[in-house]
Amino acid sequence: PVPVDAQQDHAYAQRTHRDTDFLQSTFSSLFGQAHFKRVADCGCGSGRLTPFLSKWSESLDCFDISPTAIAYASRNNSNLPNIAFHSQDMSQTMLPASIYDFIFDYTAVQHVSDPDQWRSVLANYVQACKPGGVIFLLEVLSDGKELSVLHVSNAPPEEYIQTVEAAGAKLIHKEIAPWKDVSWKEMCLVF
Repeated sequence: PVPVDAQQDHAYAQRTHRDTDFLQSTFSSLFGQAHFKRVADCGCGSGRLTPFLSKWSESLDCFDISPTAIAYASRNNSNLPNIAFHSQDMSQTMLPASIYDFIFDYTAVQHVSDPDQWRSVLANYVQACKPGGVIFLLEVLSDGKELSVLHVSNAPPEEYIQTVEAAGAKLIHKEIAPWKDVSWKEMCLVF
């Protein structure tokens, strides 16, 4: 569960601002002024990026495995229209087939440490995406060493790409960028 008090501190606000700036720049560059009809935010956590995604979508479904996170995200974003929140394990429950124009995963699938399960999650995203839709993955990569956080997968970008392409999607954008002040990098993959 996400500790609610941790989401009120300055570092949380700074991270949200940094991530939103990065996403705005990336989305504008890749999608221009596009507005997606139906969007799935897979692994929405506390909903800190929900306001950003709501500006790019007509209808937004937010999913997270944690009922605590979903309850917080729902309360924190209750003023935003056309958003539904669902507590769901993407490795256990299939999303509806071919209904999403845009599927968003911002550092969520990396928390599934079992390779069979995270591959299943990625295949779930592909089957839920409409033909011509977009799957946006942003995951954290370490500096090549095992991450010290036990529940974080350290799969290389090639494994993510092979898995998603084997499920039927095609890579259209790949970017690996360092995080500021840490040895980790962000892997942004768009299919």
